[in-house]
Amino acid sequence: MEKSSGWTSEEQKLLELMYDRHGPQKLEELFKDLGYTRSADAIRRKAGRAGLKDSTEVQAETSIEQTWKEIEGEKIDWRSPKDAIARQILVMSCWHIPFHIRDLIELAVLENPQASILVLAGDLLDCFAISKWPKVHLSGVALKKEYEEALDILEWLAPKFEKIILLKGNHEDRWSSYIADRVHKEARFLVNTEVLQRLADGEVMDETGRVVDKVELPNVEYIDASGIDAWWVRLGDAIVCHSTKSSSVPGKGLATLIDDFTGYAVNFNVLVWSHSHMQATIPYRGKVGFETGCMCADMLYARDAKMKYNRPAHVGYTLLSQDKQGRTILQHSKNVLLHTYTRRPIDR
Repeated sequence: MEKSSGWTSEEQKLLELMYDRHGPQKLEELFKDLGYTRSADAIRRKAGRAGLKDSTEVQAETSIEQTWKEIEGEKIDWRSPKDAIARQILVMSCWHIPFHIRDLIELAVLENPQASILVLAGDLLDCFAISKWPKVHLSGVALKKEYEEALDILEWLAPKFEKIILLKGNHEDRWSSYIADRVHKEARFLVNTEVLQRLADGEVMDETGRVVDKVELPNVEYIDASGIDAWWVRLGDAIVCHSTKSSSVPGKGLATLIDDFTGYAVNFNVLVWSHSHMQATIPYRGKVGFETGCMCADMLYARDAKMKYNRPAHVGYTLLSQDKQGRTILQHSKNVLLHTYTRRPIDR
């Protein structure tokens, strides 16, 4: 016998007892067997009004909630507070003494009194006097004068940092090449080819190259005096390097070096590269690269056609912030651009 279309107390009781285990589809069949004509949709609507849920709905909600929590747990906490910073590293490069801009070098230091480590990432000296490039617009500048200026700046810098690290650039290699070309290999042991080591040792020399005094620079370190790996250093999860791999495209050299160091199986997350006199910041293959710029003026000899050096130079530096574990805090790390210029036209 057909039951009435209104929900009876018996139907409601069955709904309350069985909905959570069977759901609307199964209950439709059970109700039909008992003589009640209730569609699955009608049963679902009635259960919804009564606040009832079947097991599949509960499981789905639980699964969604669990997945949401898992996603939240995988998120990196980007809100790194400033009090998480354990140390800051100031990176400057490409001073090219005598073309350096000392006022801006001093400004970079004074604007970052919290930095405890200074990395001078290559080309501290230009070694202009022994350069093979034609001296078209300038006469030679004595290498001894470059050396004395570098030593004077290091003496000013030393009290301001816990550690100062010197990396070799291609311009410091000019001195090694110069010696190799002019001194017989049997006599080279008599000549110190590591000009940066002499600076780190604070050697004061007379006109003959004899050490006559020493400036105390106990916190100045030249990385790997053997010269094999003197061009890079790792600090925490960051690599700072001076490589001659260059490109006219900002960031391209960074990508190449990130690939290279990854291939060397070096563990790092951040790479700071000097050489190009340009600035760029790129994320690449799970790493972040900083191209650090230079701290020198327009070098007139670079106008020589053979150099093909017509890119705008970026005067600036890089500041890295790291936590106690040596992890670089990206939101508190940056490139700082102080000045940019293009090549000035040559008066004829």
